[in-house]
Amino acid sequence: MNLSLKRKTAFVAVFMSIFLGFAAYLPISQWVADRNLTSMKSSLSSQLLGLDYSTLQKFLAITSPLSTCNDNTLKVLEMIASTYPSVKHADFTPNGSPSCVSGREKKINRSSGDSIVTFASPTVIWFVFQQQVREIELNSNNGTLSLTVQLTRPIMDGCEDCLSAEVKVKDNAINLISVRQDEQKHQYRFHYTDNIEVSVFYTDEARFQFVGFTPMYLALILTMSCMLIIMFITLSQSDSSILQNLIIEAIDKRALKPFYQPIVVPEGNGYRIVGAEVLLRWITQSGNVILPNSFIPLAEQDGLIDKITEQLINNVLKQLSSIELSPHFFASVNIPPAYLEKTKVAEKLLRKISKSGLDYRVISLEVTERTPFENIEKAAKTIETLRDEGMSIKLDDCGMGYGAFSYLQSLNIDTIKIDHMFVKTIGFESSNTSILDAIIAFAQTSDLSIVAEGVENKRQADYLVNAGVEMLQGDFFGEPMSFGEFKLLLERGSFISREN
Repeated sequence: MNLSLKRKTAFVAVFMSIFLGFAAYLPISQWVADRNLTSMKSSLSSQLLGLDYSTLQKFLAITSPLSTCNDNTLKVLEMIASTYPSVKHADFTPNGSPSCVSGREKKINRSSGDSIVTFASPTVIWFVFQQQVREIELNSNNGTLSLTVQLTRPIMDGCEDCLSAEVKVKDNAINLISVRQDEQKHQYRFHYTDNIEVSVFYTDEARFQFVGFTPMYLALILTMSCMLIIMFITLSQSDSSILQNLIIEAIDKRALKPFYQPIVVPEGNGYRIVGAEVLLRWITQSGNVILPNSFIPLAEQDGLIDKITEQLINNVLKQLSSIELSPHFFASVNIPPAYLEKTKVAEKLLRKISKSGLDYRVISLEVTERTPFENIEKAAKTIETLRDEGMSIKLDDCGMGYGAFSYLQSLNIDTIKIDHMFVKTIGFESSNTSILDAIIAFAQTSDLSIVAEGVENKRQADYLVNAGVEMLQGDFFGEPMSFGEFKLLLERGSFISREN
């Protein structure tokens, strides 16, 4: 079961990791796009505003000493135009004088429709025409450097509508490249200078050009990492930890069901059903049945047994109150010793039985010996209260656990149940049945009722009846069955033929 659970958990871990990878793809893509655009900030500045700001500062430093149109000035202008591909034309106009390269190339037409963005210290003016920067003027103390610029290549190859930009200076906003479209849902913002902010808007197609397959690889790495971590944590869990969680889930989902195995007394040529032992069965979602020895010891160890016991008793009371029972019928419910040591547990149990409408004698408690009593005096008081109301208290698996005979001496137990290990010795050499015979003799001498468990064949049944055992239980009379099956068995009649 645990291996199957681990496989299922590992499958869920893989599925969740893949889901996480897909969910993380978009934020990873945006993160990669922002990082790549940050590394491209200088290039974006040049493509959007003609030149990046550090280059403009360099030009100002070069041209600041210029004051007249001489050969040195012309060489500087020629160097600027030839060194920077985006500068198509460079000119310098000294204060109060004509430009040094006047007439060599016509300046841009600055009509009233041009958009002009300015900022000071030093004063730089961009001339934007048809949503593109066409000319830049840098003003120094000695004159003005005029630069005619052009894009050397499109910002986005093969996708003219994939990208737009907006330049903000104080409260003024200028659109560059194109007006923002609805598809341009992604945004990258940076400062060209302290008082100029540039926002770039782009589509999914543009983002893919910015990031390529990097986000996919990162999402895959994240998926694999999560998968390995979750699977490692899951598969390294101890079996008991996994089983504990499953038991809690089974309690919450009421998957722990009472099954009933008939308890009979000999009558005539057969046997009559007088009661049943309630045996817990865990029914999984797939319909598999898990026996209690697979989970009850851990439930006792982890403090879950009380919830299981309370739920089991509630289920039994609800089921038995829905059918008509024969006189003196009883259902034996297994309880751990610790259950009898709890405060006012007897009063609570009697109140439950009374509320269900059943007689107190319908419920019988079988005290298991898997764990010892810690406060036997308190348990003795609980048993006395229950016995006063006519409830039978049985010692289960007598002789197989902790201090059975000391319990019989200290507690008001009226019935012992002989474990199937002793019943199995019937039919072998007489020396093997000596312990069984001794237990039977002790019970008869002590005026205790006896139930023999694990009866599998007629030979065992006959031996026990001849030895004076009053009640028998085992697969020979009926295997543990669901309440529905047990109900049908009682409706058909409680007599079982000796030859069955």
